[in-house]
Amino acid sequence: MEHSASQLKDHLSIIKADITTLHVDVIVNAAGNTLLGGGGMDGAIHDAAGPGLLEECRKLGGCRVGEAKITRGYDLPAKFVIHTVGPYWHGGHGGEPENLRECYLHSLQLAREHGLSSIAFPAVSTGVFCYPKDKAAKIAVETVLSFLREYPDAFDRVILTAFSDTDYTYLMDEYLRQTSGEQMPGPMDPFMQAAYEEALTGRKEGGIPIGGVLVHQGVIVGRGHNRRVQLGNPILHGEIDTLSNAGRHPAEFYRNCVLYTTLSPCIMCSGAILLYRIPEVVVGEDVNYPGEKELLMSRGVKVTILNNKELIGMMKKYIEEEPEVWNEDISEE
Repeated sequence: MEHSASQLKDHLSIIKADITTLHVDVIVNAAGNTLLGGGGMDGAIHDAAGPGLLEECRKLGGCRVGEAKITRGYDLPAKFVIHTVGPYWHGGHGGEPENLRECYLHSLQLAREHGLSSIAFPAVSTGVFCYPKDKAAKIAVETVLSFLREYPDAFDRVILTAFSDTDYTYLMDEYLRQTSGEQMPGPMDPFMQAAYEEALTGRKEGGIPIGGVLVHQGVIVGRGHNRRVQLGNPILHGEIDTLSNAGRHPAEFYRNCVLYTTLSPCIMCSGAILLYRIPEVVVGEDVNYPGEKELLMSRGVKVTILNNKELIGMMKKYIEEEPEVWNEDISEE
């Protein structure tokens, strides 16, 4: 059965986060052969899970490169941990790419066999195992997308986590490269188109081109754009302006809303989304600013990332033209 590119992308997220804090069914541990903990991410996961994890791992008899084994999550927010052993990098001629691909594939298969609906991966083998980050990102994205094409209903969410900005850039660049030929034809979704129009209005006013709309049961009830420059208001981001223009409503009203925003929400706007318990957010792009997707998802919000090329280009152009304004409050620089 054919599944559209947008359907596949709805299941895959790339975020910068500490994997030990994610509220998912299972996280993947880039482990050593003994499965008894170590340095880096392996040690961090064992530390966060507590002594019960090590006790269970002692009973597993280790694990071979490319394979995967599952344990409980213990004190972690995740219910389970899948331990996979990645390859050491020896120049790429000793089967490293095949072994790394098997790490992702066997972990996905094991999670699917256990009926787990959400899984988060670290960048396997890129730490002390010295696998080049760009090459590892290519295999990670390629393997996950291939699995989702074959089993599109296997997971509600597959997350590739980045520990650093460099890791995030490699993963996102690879994601865009591998999906660039899968962009959906035709115009934007009408709601995202409305958010885009708001962003353009903001830019014409001399502001930052970020727009949003609030949709209640299929009808736009609020529109807005970032106006902190125009009005000298430090909190009037696009999402806040959108909610403000939607007016006052009872709590139950927001439970049936979807917020569309052209750029991934910052921590302030994400807080507003959580405050009003808006259950779904559609993000136009998160390439220029990753935002707080992991916070929203950890609290049960459905986050869909479109990474529309037009929106990516619009924001990139603005940041290049107005770096000082951009860096005032939302940039991580």
